[in-house]
Amino acid sequence: MLGLFFQCSVAFAADNDARFAMKGAGFLPCQTFSKAREDRSNLYYMIGGWVEGYISAHNRYARDTYDILSFESLELLMSVI
Repeated sequence: MLGLFFQCSVAFAADNDARFAMKGAGFLPCQTFSKAREDRSNLYYMIGGWVEGYISAHNRYARDTYDILSFESLELLMSVI
């Protein structure tokens, strides 16, 4: 579900040529995230903040949406990403 959420959100954010800008944690390779999660490093918690901001922006700008992930905690989200 989370993967679908991120894919759909990106599609709506693209311009008429289907281009969009990547920012922050969106640039990190999966290996970097996996290592940060394993170590529970500062980077892991920074990524968590980025994810919360991304979800908050989606909640703000998506039509007919109050909270796209109202039942998940950040820890749960970070464990399934």
